[in-house]
Amino acid sequence: VGSPLFAKMMFAGSINNYRFIFSNGDIVSGPFLITSYQRSGNVTGTEVYSISLESAGAIIFTAA
Repeated sequence: VGSPLFAKMMFAGSINNYRFIFSNGDIVSGPFLITSYQRSGNVTGTEVYSISLESAGAIIFTAA
């Protein structure tokens, strides 16, 4: 999902299913609402994105 789509979903207030895979192999998945979205950058062309999510239903945790 690209940054313009994150912003669009936040402003629309839409709830979407996401899956997060952590470096140790754990997985968290379920429906989330994007409650905040931030984008920043610097003169070297590096961009940083930050989103805050709120669960909107049953969350599934799968251990590695």
